[in-house]
Amino acid sequence: MSDTTYSSMVIKMSIKSSAFCFFILLTLRDKMTIKTVLKRNGDIVSYDANKIKIAIAKANKEVKHNERVSDTYIEQIITELEQLPKEQLSIEDIQDFVELKLMESGKYELAKKYIIYRYKRALIRRANTTDESILSLVKTTNKEV
Repeated sequence: MSDTTYSSMVIKMSIKSSAFCFFILLTLRDKMTIKTVLKRNGDIVSYDANKIKIAIAKANKEVKHNERVSDTYIEQIITELEQLPKEQLSIEDIQDFVELKLMESGKYELAKKYIIYRYKRALIRRANTTDESILSLVKTTNKEV
């Protein structure tokens, strides 16, 4: 075998290897899982699937047995969420996704409880923010004063 033939074979193998590595990288990129969550206050925290399980479980306890979703279905929701090609999602996007999946499953009463729970939490957050603003005014630590 001549040196040029050997060299061309090495180059072809190198190109094929590079193409294969590129394919692997694309495949891995498409399999990205959520790593972080953007909270409402702008903080970025680590993704925790257990928080989603707990939220759905709380809503599950509020409805009749036939309106509940199984633990297996909860896992399916989380798996589908984690297959989204994003490394970061906002808390709102995650909750919207869960609501959609609950409704797609025909569990409308459960979805309603989940939505009401979200709304109540939003009211509590708003009240806490208002309380903190009033307290900062009283303590004269508010920058606007």
